[in-house]
Amino acid sequence: MWVFYNFQPIVVNAPARQGLSFDLARLLADNSEGAFSFHVEVLPRRRLNNRLAEGLPGMVFWANNAWFGDREKTNYLWSGAVIDDWNVVISLEETPVDYTGPHSLFSMTLTGIAGHRYQGLEMLIEGRYMRRSTFNGEGQVIRFIGIGWGDVAIPANSAAQHYTRLRA
Repeated sequence: MWVFYNFQPIVVNAPARQGLSFDLARLLADNSEGAFSFHVEVLPRRRLNNRLAEGLPGMVFWANNAWFGDREKTNYLWSGAVIDDWNVVISLEETPVDYTGPHSLFSMTLTGIAGHRYQGLEMLIEGRYMRRSTFNGEGQVIRFIGIGWGDVAIPANSAAQHYTRLRA
């Protein structure tokens, strides 16, 4: 089982096998009555993309088909939703961003996550209408917004709730 989100509650403590990913792996194993065992591996999105491109067998948890270029659900097998999460646009309170669509981020700097693509923003970044600084995870992009190294970040809501709670 591959997990590319390394934040709470998805992964609380990987060495101790704590968090929703590990709980789900245990639940699946228990419900298979010993037929299957599941090993959770937390890895960066780029490494996950490479494994998928190589056709290696595995399961990806906490993913949306749109994030994998599979809107029609024809490239991979997809389950129904296990939890609902969504992306949020965050900025500093002192310089709030009123997000009304990609155009509202012109001339700003996005603190993005390595391996993640941001629909609607990639074209702005490629056209140099927007800058992007890339970091390794949700915690870093949120932290760097907090110290003013970027104007906006687009993390998962669950991560934003967790990390902003730590900062408060």
